[in-house]
Amino acid sequence: EFVAAGWLRPEQAASADARIARTTDARVAADGASVLSESVPERVRIKREVFRQFHQLCPAETVFTTNSSYYLPSTMAAATGRPERFAALHFHSPVWVANVVDIAPHPRTSPETVAWLADFARKVGQIPIVSRKENPGYVFNAMLWPFLVEALRLAGNGVASVEDVDRAWMGTLGTRIGPFGILDRIGLDTAFEIISHWATLLGSTQANVPAAVLEAMLRAGRLGEKSGEGFYRYPGPTWAEPRFLDPRRADTSGALAARTGNGVPPGIAPLVQPPPVSSANVCDRFTLRLVAAPIDERLRPTPHFAGAAWILGENRSATALRDHLERLGVAVGVVPSDNVETALTWIDRAWAVRPAPHLFLLTARDEDAITHIDPTTWTARYERGLVVPFFVCQRWFALISEAGLLDESTLVAATALGGDFGLSGHAIAAEGGGIAGLAKAVFMEAAAQNALGPRVRVVDAPPKADPLALAEILCRETALAQAGVVTGSADERIGRHREIEVGYVAGHRHVVRAVPTPLRQVAPEALPDGPWIVTGGARGITAEVALALGRRYHMPLHLIGTTPLPETDYLALPAEQMASLKATIMQAAYARHEKPNVAWQRVAKGIEVQKTLHRLAQGGVRASYHVCDVRDRARLAHVLDHVRRADGPIVGVIHGAGVESTGRFQKKTPELVAATVGVKFLGAMALVELTQGDPLRYFLAFGSLAGRFGGVGQTDYALANDALAKLIDWLRGQRPDCVSVAFHWPGWSEVGMSVRPESRTALELAGHRLMPPAEGVAHLLAELAAGGPAGEVVLLDRHELPAQHLAQAAP
Repeated sequence: EFVAAGWLRPEQAASADARIARTTDARVAADGASVLSESVPERVRIKREVFRQFHQLCPAETVFTTNSSYYLPSTMAAATGRPERFAALHFHSPVWVANVVDIAPHPRTSPETVAWLADFARKVGQIPIVSRKENPGYVFNAMLWPFLVEALRLAGNGVASVEDVDRAWMGTLGTRIGPFGILDRIGLDTAFEIISHWATLLGSTQANVPAAVLEAMLRAGRLGEKSGEGFYRYPGPTWAEPRFLDPRRADTSGALAARTGNGVPPGIAPLVQPPPVSSANVCDRFTLRLVAAPIDERLRPTPHFAGAAWILGENRSATALRDHLERLGVAVGVVPSDNVETALTWIDRAWAVRPAPHLFLLTARDEDAITHIDPTTWTARYERGLVVPFFVCQRWFALISEAGLLDESTLVAATALGGDFGLSGHAIAAEGGGIAGLAKAVFMEAAAQNALGPRVRVVDAPPKADPLALAEILCRETALAQAGVVTGSADERIGRHREIEVGYVAGHRHVVRAVPTPLRQVAPEALPDGPWIVTGGARGITAEVALALGRRYHMPLHLIGTTPLPETDYLALPAEQMASLKATIMQAAYARHEKPNVAWQRVAKGIEVQKTLHRLAQGGVRASYHVCDVRDRARLAHVLDHVRRADGPIVGVIHGAGVESTGRFQKKTPELVAATVGVKFLGAMALVELTQGDPLRYFLAFGSLAGRFGGVGQTDYALANDALAKLIDWLRGQRPDCVSVAFHWPGWSEVGMSVRPESRTALELAGHRLMPPAEGVAHLLAELAAGGPAGEVVLLDRHELPAQHLAQAAP
């Protein structure tokens, strides 16, 4: 190109070319390298694999950089093995004209690395633009990409032709190239990956049409300048011709496009939002987003206290709240949070002196509430952070119900998930999710009784939020919750429920909404070699998922459950003998004074495991089954060690184990709560801790809609599910190279807890549709193929969720 432009003589170009060494041998390339510049395709997974490979080959002092035009360096930092010596070093094209280079460090990049890269940039004739914080697209591309997306939207919706969009840009700004010429130069495959990734990650539907335009171009084999054809043909694109902007000679009739092959392939314009994977789907994909919900600052709502208030929690926020309430003339009691017995003894004595219709839960803001993977720390914190709040709330709820104070009561909690309920992947104290789940379920429990209270709020704020300001916010949110009760109608209850979770980020008030976020399908990549752990007893939903994963990706699966395998191969028994077997087992149990149904269920579960293992074998899937309660950390560690010896380091975990028993809040026993929360949350904590030394690439967790939105009779289940979801959000921040996703989905037809007669009847009476197993599996596989762009995925029938809970895609 320099020779053609007359900038270099041919012999000069040949001399320069001779000084450039090329190799396809990674070891040769790495030998003695002082800096590595990664410019592989814009797929984060591929980039991570390249960095992992070169970390083993390059000297320790080699500085690693990515030339990615848009991806945050923190998404790849862990894979480099040297995060302090890694940053984005992004050059602009053409480099001899656009002589600026982005230097974008991530939080762990050392200042010395940034200074070294800036000096390197100057030595190669570039102006270093150093980002002060991570930002998609760094500086220039962050400004450029919105314009490119809008250009694609204009052409895709038929507003203007490709050529006229470029003419509008070039003629107005006086540039030599327009948006579609830029896209061709970038590469349409690269542009598609970037737009699709960020549209999904940010929950934006605004990019659906632009992404569909690019997808159609790729299907037609047009990659841009590098393939000889994109929106224009190369060499000699029409946008570079003098007549392109000559008002006397410019062809704006469309004949030019037809003659040169420019523009969007025929038959796809105007484009609309692409259809879902299957139009027959019961559920749509949603993600959770914060939606701005400011209040009129002229309003000064004052809470009404119908009696004393109790505070659970020992921290600066709790102290500030106590002082603030006392200044308002409220009698305040501080519930001890050391253990359940001490707390309940205190409550019974305090209630006898002065009833307290107002309860504040602030344990999630304790200094030791921060999530750690050290088993001693999190097992010790478990009781204070989740068990004590549950039973304090349970006893309080029973007392106000018996005293007829339910309508006057308030339940307000404060969490420390970052102000955004951990949705950014930077959750600090995952137990706060459990408190939020409990509060939502308590609201549903009271609503089922047609009670006007308690008025419920969960306020999330950054851990270091000013305690005095937070105390004022909690009282203001209490007043707003009280003001929301006027008629007690069903619509009003829906409106109150949608205002339960309120987040404060930089002083700005937001609420959580479910945003329709269709997942753009991408070609699935091969998963890394290595074993996967699947908890959930090799039965129900996890069995369906294991079968689908094993058939598609052929990884070794290790299924963990508490059901012992029967010594007899019952699958060989004819149907009539199976009926006889059931009668024999139940009769023997009756003779031993045991419950016959319980005895048969033990055997039936074992037979179900046998069936699953048989189906896996028939499908060509290599699977092993291990009897283990995931709450038993020592036993779980032993099983995982066995897996590593058999198949190598663990690369994937699916945590589908769960215990659920619907029942009134007041009827939840310590044993039931321990099982429900222990299996779902403590089991996940143990799996996270015990795999920290593995090259873990996937951690998928199964929750439920009842856990996300609260369910009647499911206070413990909602607590466990929401705590699990926030643990996943926390894990995404701790291990960005691990695809971590929590699925909030409805009951599955044919398998899972919803097939129980009592559950199915309740769901059908309420008009709920169950999700077919094939659809649930398809959703999970699609999420895997997309690289897990969101930490929490909500799958639901949009017609079942009141419209007030939904929000349009975030801008």
